[in-house]
Amino acid sequence: MMLNFPSLCVVATDETSIKMKQEFLINLVENFKMRFENLKIPKNLLLFVCDVFVVCGDGPSPSEAKDICDSVDEDAFQLEIVRLQSIDVLKAKFREVGLCDFWAQYADRFQNSQNLALYLLMMFGSTYLCESGSSTVNIIENQHHVTGALDEHLHECMSLALSSYKPLFTKLARDH
Repeated sequence: MMLNFPSLCVVATDETSIKMKQEFLINLVENFKMRFENLKIPKNLLLFVCDVFVVCGDGPSPSEAKDICDSVDEDAFQLEIVRLQSIDVLKAKFREVGLCDFWAQYADRFQNSQNLALYLLMMFGSTYLCESGSSTVNIIENQHHVTGALDEHLHECMSLALSSYKPLFTKLARDH
């Protein structure tokens, strides 16, 4: 198993360390299998979301789309695929902005397709954010040991830890 991780072999030189890392990787694979075991999304639906303009005749099944996203109207969904694929301007926009921005901003007229795409795209991002938030709370609480005093400031600590905002320290120091 370690043949696929040459850098790890350099760092982990003793047998115990290598066994420990191998066990960790095996457990990680098992954890992913367990988490995604019930996630059965048909390949055609994923391909449709990734690039609606290359999906052909055996594309996404309307009934499979309905099974994944309840709000999908099967008949309208099938017509939307044909209409979507026939609009060259949208195809160019898809190539220009990428799949996330395309589905969020330019597919409004294709409500069933957009709902399905956004549902599938947000599934992974929202899970990641929840996991990040939980881990961040644990780290903050472990660093401060006194949870009673932290409760009133937890929101601020979480905002700082999870925000992508980057203050302009040089400008702040110069202005004040």
